[in-house]
Amino acid sequence: METESAIIQMFHGVRGQIESVSLSKKCHELFKQCCESEQKLREKLSPELLPLFEKIIGDIHNMYCEEIDNYYAEGFRLGCLIGMEVVKTPEV
Repeated sequence: METESAIIQMFHGVRGQIESVSLSKKCHELFKQCCESEQKLREKLSPELLPLFEKIIGDIHNMYCEEIDNYYAEGFRLGCLIGMEVVKTPEV
């Protein structure tokens, strides 16, 4: 069995791109639940609190994006280190 090169898959956009990541059923359910909760809260907020709520949602989104970028970068670094260790000839 021959495995296609992960490097070539990444180059062609088959893997390693946000569009190619399959999210779990649980993730989809949690996202739907979050959207429903947000909508219910929006309906109950007064007009003067709505802009503050919008800002908080934006801040949380931006923080989450930064967090995901950090985790992805660390995972990539760790993967590279593991790869370097795999190809290293053990000292005997």
